[in-house]
Amino acid sequence: MLNEKLILASKSPRRAELLVAAGWRFEAVAANIDETRLAGEEAVAYVRRLAQTKAEKVARHFPQDLVLGADTTVVVGAEILEQPGDAATARWMLNLLSGKWHQVLTGVALVRMSDSSLLVEHEVTRVRFAELSAAEIDWYVATGEPLDKAGAYGIQGRRTFNDALFGSRARRPRSDSAGETPVIRQYGRGARDPTAAKTTHCRHRHLSPGH
Repeated sequence: MLNEKLILASKSPRRAELLVAAGWRFEAVAANIDETRLAGEEAVAYVRRLAQTKAEKVARHFPQDLVLGADTTVVVGAEILEQPGDAATARWMLNLLSGKWHQVLTGVALVRMSDSSLLVEHEVTRVRFAELSAAEIDWYVATGEPLDKAGAYGIQGRRTFNDALFGSRARRPRSDSAGETPVIRQYGRGARDPTAAKTTHCRHRHLSPGH
């Protein structure tokens, strides 16, 4: 267990829920950074950069404390799906994902300014989406939930559209699904490698619709 103060560089209720479920004490502070993907930037580099940028921005105001930043994106085929921002884009993304395998990438960074500590990692989860009808997509978009979610959906949102998961989220479907707490534990063991990257795999798990 971490014995120092943790600052979450996000006001995301979902990220806060993950840390609460894992038993971590923390304070949430919004990073408010520009999350625009750079021209030609690959998905892994994108989520790692944003996670580190969020953590570093907030850490400037809390130099003695450990700051956690995270970011998630979705990749299907050659498309990198960020937050849709509007209903039309959300419908397009959900239609694109329907019935297909895709990857969910999460970058996580821990920063402490006082001693220049830095740890950056990422996790990759393969997800197979269920076939969605137009009515299901319209209903889900109407809830408003997809608009601020990478790929226009949340794995643990109002409706689970995933048929199967491969990776860290299949093994840790609740408290660690964004990768935050394993990184905190690794940090506590003395890891400081800013170039470290972790991709995990596990056995196939089926989720029933609406699970």
